[in-house]
Formats: sequence, structure tokens, C-alpha cells
Amino acid sequence: MPITATKLRQDIYAILDTVIATGVPVQIERKGVVLTIAAPMGRLERIKRMGKKTIIGDPQEIIDFGWDPTKDADWRKKWGIGKAGE
Repeated sequence: MPITATKLRQDIYAILDTVIATGVPVQIERKGVVLTIAAPMGRLERIKRMGKKTIIGDPQEIIDFGWDPTKDADWRKKWGIGKAGE
């Protein structure tokens, strides 16, 4: 739920410190437009914050996934990719 620009102005330093400490973005509504203040984070940090939502489906399928070298050429041809190692 967005906060008002007035609320942001009243508590700007506390709000900014909270965003930095928690990484949770804050939305501000101004003249009908919603703006977001968010702390920058790297890809790994974003994945960590996603938690269990990172993998959709059964994680065991990833562990059981196998690579069949006999099908490599077919896959590369289908997707227009050169020979292995290129």
C-alpha cells in the first residue's frame, strides 16, 4: 500500500533507513502516480529474497536431469547453435 508524499516528507530518513535495512521497497503515491524507492541489489540477493518461489515445480526434477551427449548435435541444430565448445 503506497504512502503519501506528505508521510514520506515527515519520516524520510526513517523510511530510507528501513528500505536499506530490510531491502523491502516503499511505494509513494504522488498526483496519482505510484513511485517506488528500493535499495539496489545483485542477482544473488534477489534470488535469496525470492525464497521457495525460486523453483516452480519439483526441485528433484533438476537433480534428476541428465544430459545425453548423443542428442547434443540434434539440440544444437534445432536451436541454431554451433558445435560443442564454440
